[in-house]
Amino acid sequence: MKKYIAYSILFFTANICFGQLLPGTLYGTAGPTYSQSLSDVVKEAGEDDGSIAYENGASAVQISFYLDPSNLRSSSQNCANNVYKYKVFMHTQNAPEGLVLEARTFSNAGNRFPASANYDLFPANGPRDLYPENGGSYIAIPNEDSAAIKVFEFTGCRTNIPIQFRVAASALSDSGTSNTEVYYTVVGSLN
Repeated sequence: MKKYIAYSILFFTANICFGQLLPGTLYGTAGPTYSQSLSDVVKEAGEDDGSIAYENGASAVQISFYLDPSNLRSSSQNCANNVYKYKVFMHTQNAPEGLVLEARTFSNAGNRFPASANYDLFPANGPRDLYPENGGSYIAIPNEDSAAIKVFEFTGCRTNIPIQFRVAASALSDSGTSNTEVYYTVVGSLN
């Protein structure tokens, strides 16, 4: 009888651990540096930079997300044993007036971390893939934190996700240097 109670308590404790999201960290490379002269922006009086935009390389910016290590497990073990769905939202701050900053990624971009997990053995779970919003087309990033927009979602931990940016300036923008900050918000869910 004592063995039965001990096994029941151990099983109950294990179920509680898997019923909550674990903390994770988003890592990234620096964003693109963009410079445009007034002659590039204004081609004719009254026109703007609507058709000319700077686009960085497809993998110039990369982000990775994985679960933090715990006392008993590495990040790899935590990611293999705790597979969640993550949605990535973006917004900017300090963007000059008239600047249009857009971002995108690609279907199933990046790498699964770890490459294989027990989750993959059960086809009913679905793949640990990445799904871009808007079919992978560019999405305008709002310059307000309360209006952050979803750019993509993925299942399980993922590394080396390429983010491509496109910037279109405006003749209405003040001249000089500005530092536009891009913020990523990762929202996890159990399903």
